[in-house]
This record gives sequence, C-alpha cells and structure tokens, in this order.
Amino acid sequence: VLTIPHDMIIVELNSQGRYLPYFLSHLSHVLNEVYEDAQLYPYLFEAIDKTYFTQNLSQQAAGLLEYHLKAQVDEFKYLQYVSSIVHAENTTTITNTILRDIEEDLCLSLFTRDTRNLKYLEKLLISLVGHPQIEVRDYAIVLLNSLYDGIDWQMRGPYKTRISNCGKEFVLEVLLTEETNEQNLYVLLNCFSFDKESNSSAITYHKPKITHITDPEKHTKYLYLVLDFGLFPRCGFFDWKIVRLDKNGKFASIYLGGEEKLKSESQLDLSKTDTRQYSTRPLQGRIVVQPSFVKEMQIHEIFVDLEDSEFDAEGKLTKVGNFQKVRENLSSYKSCLLYTSDAADDLLCVDLGGRRI
Repeated sequence: VLTIPHDMIIVELNSQGRYLPYFLSHLSHVLNEVYEDAQLYPYLFEAIDKTYFTQNLSQQAAGLLEYHLKAQVDEFKYLQYVSSIVHAENTTTITNTILRDIEEDLCLSLFTRDTRNLKYLEKLLISLVGHPQIEVRDYAIVLLNSLYDGIDWQMRGPYKTRISNCGKEFVLEVLLTEETNEQNLYVLLNCFSFDKESNSSAITYHKPKITHITDPEKHTKYLYLVLDFGLFPRCGFFDWKIVRLDKNGKFASIYLGGEEKLKSESQLDLSKTDTRQYSTRPLQGRIVVQPSFVKEMQIHEIFVDLEDSEFDAEGKLTKVGNFQKVRENLSSYKSCLLYTSDAADDLLCVDLGGRRI
C-alpha cells in the first residue's frame, strides 16, 4: 500500500509549486522502494545525480513539511506582537527581534498559503507602515510587498525590472561567471498560468540551455543561460530567479556582487547578518507585460462640465455637459487637441499624449 501523508498533499497543492521538487522526490523514493525496477526520479534531476538528490529531497520533505506547518498566527499571537512592539525598549529590538519573527512567520505562511495567518500578518504590517521610526517602516514595507507578491523573493533584494508587451518573444538570457556549477543551475518562474482562462499562479522549475563563451579582452569565461518560453501569452508580472541546487538539497539563491562575482546563499551568514546590508543582490528579475496596444492608449483629462456645453452672450455657462456626452465623443479624441486643467489655467494647448505644444 502506497501511503502519502494528507498534510503533504495539502501543502503541495497550496504551495503553488514551491514544494513540488520535495513532493516528487518523496513520491519517487516511495515508489522505488515498493517497485525495485521502477527507477523513478523527478524530471529536474535528469542531468545530475538522480539517486542522491531524490533520496536527499525525499528525506527533507517531511521535515520541511513539519517546519512550515508550525506557523500559527491567530488573534492571540497577533495581540502578542502588538504588545511586544508597543513595549519594545528601542527600535533595534523591533527590527532585530520582533520583525525577524514576523518575517519568519510570513515566509512560512507564504509557503503554505495559509490565508488566516496572512490576514493577521497583513493587518500587523499595515499598522507598522505608520511607525514613527523609519527603520521599522522600511522593514514593514519590504515584508508587506512580499506578502502582496505572494512570495518572499524580494526580501533579500529588489527585482531587476524590464517592460515588454503581450505577444512579444519571452526569452530569458543571463550571463554568469563559469565558476558556477552549471549542472545544478535552475530557473524559477513565478507567474500566472499561460492558459488565459486560468487566474491561478504557480512557480515552475526549468533547466536552461547553457553555452560556454569567452571574453577575449578580459580573458574571462562565462556561462550563457537561455530559456525560450515562446511568446508572452498574457499581461501581468513574470518573475524569474536563478537558483542552485546544493549538495544539501536546498535551492539556494545566487548572489551577484558589485564586481559581478557570484556568491551562493550558503556563503552568506543569513542567521547573523541582515542581507539587505550586503552589496550583493539575488539574481532575479520581473518582466512587466503590458497589452500589445499600450502605445496606442492615450490618457485624457476632460472637463465633463464643458463637454457639449453652451454659454450665453456674457460668457456664463448655461448648459452643462455630462458623462454620457463624453462617452459619445470618445472616438473623436484621437483626432483632436484637448485642453487639460493645467493647460486651461495658463491657456496652453496640449495634444492627446499630454505634451504641451
């Protein structure tokens, strides 16, 4: 009989893909023990030591599950946090102790998508945005931003952002120094489903195509990572992150330093140092995908009262416009010049894009 713990299945369904490698490893390991000739392994381990990593991640699956399920943020704990913040001796106590505990609860809750925990944490963090100390406000904003992202990637550093349009090529290209172990490199993608009918998001794991290139001037060797996803199927945020599967079975962030030197997360003492103070940043980014016709979209500031209005001989307004008239005249705005409020004040004319002429 094949037995999979109920909590493990629930966490896998709620984790939006973050628990998937551990769940698949555990499932493969159990099946391999039942069926000796099965030789099942997660698809992620195709180019590395399949047996070692499958067994390693399988052993971690239960511990990881227990660890993430321990976060319980209810009314009582919420009030405890509030009391601790109110009676804190100084700002350092709040940022180094209380907010660190809140950060841990947030990370655990985001992993399991515990809506009750997230509701209390959101309420708590919003109140801290109004704290008199800037250090506390900044920390709270970072955590609140991660809560709304639904993932903790930006806690250690911001995304490198670029803008694209729906229907354009979706190709990720990253250049790394060759010292990185290429076999254990993966790209994590966090976005809405490519199916336009679905409103659910998920994290997926991908093995990039890697090419070795050399810079003859600097005598430096690089790894050129490429992932071709085709075309952007829909608008929204497409977040990506480069990670390395280390020998302990952890998907660790890769950090870029000021001189483009790579550091793995295991080389940073995260337990003793706030990594937001590091000059290094995780190798990750966000692509903001807009509608394909976004450049044709124009913003108008219209005086509704003046739309189809009438004045008497003395210049007094006798007939006031309405929103229905604005709606009827929408098509004409593309071919005419408009007055905006600031332009009307100083009698300057502006075009549809808001540029004064």
